[in-house]
Amino acid sequence: MGLTIHYELRLPAETTDAAAVHYLQRLHDYALTLGAKVVVPVLTFDGAQLSAPGQDWESGTVEWLIHVFTEVMRMYRDGTVDDIDDKERLAAASFLVYPGEGCESATFGLVRPLLTEPPHDLEHIENADDWKLWYWQSFCKTQYASTIGEEHLLFCHRTVISVLDEAKRIGFDVTVHDEGRYWETRDAEVLLSEVRNSNRIIAHLAGALHDAISPEHSLKAEIFAHPDFEHLEMEPLEFHTGDSSSDV
Repeated sequence: MGLTIHYELRLPAETTDAAAVHYLQRLHDYALTLGAKVVVPVLTFDGAQLSAPGQDWESGTVEWLIHVFTEVMRMYRDGTVDDIDDKERLAAASFLVYPGEGCESATFGLVRPLLTEPPHDLEHIENADDWKLWYWQSFCKTQYASTIGEEHLLFCHRTVISVLDEAKRIGFDVTVHDEGRYWETRDAEVLLSEVRNSNRIIAHLAGALHDAISPEHSLKAEIFAHPDFEHLEMEPLEFHTGDSSSDV
């Protein structure tokens, strides 16, 4: 729970394996210029690796994390995570950006088209042609970077947005839903207003839960690390409506 950037990346079906990796390498090299705390190199996975069960991967590693993401994406896009027939061919590539403390890592990558026929159930898929495309779907929660400070929050949020901007510039089809509304407004005050209100909402909720279960049990929540937690817990709440998604 927390303010998050959701995003999707696509390249045409006819994109070659080498070209797909090249696009990601260009995006990775750009990410290196942004000052993020960690940028992990582009990792590639062949069909055999992507078909391997989750227990074959060391939990907590970057490779394991990307494998988890690809399984979710394959189920969403293809309706299946069956074995991949072409075991030696590239099946996915991805890299990870960790903007800084309090912010989640953002993964950027592509899973190549793996089906020869459309999925049986397309009702849950907004873009029914995604199974034909190189595709990536991910998210990055930036809200708790604000526990370090608002300038740090702005840096982390803008880092993710900058990578998405560059992806669009170099030829990716990019879809973004930014809960901070920065993607469409490019207004730092709009973003900070959304983050402040999200912090208030979660502080209210966490405080109420803490009071309800104490002293028998303890509650852990990232919002408790915010230096103004007690003040946030007492401030009035604001509720916004509207769709901040953008397809480009």
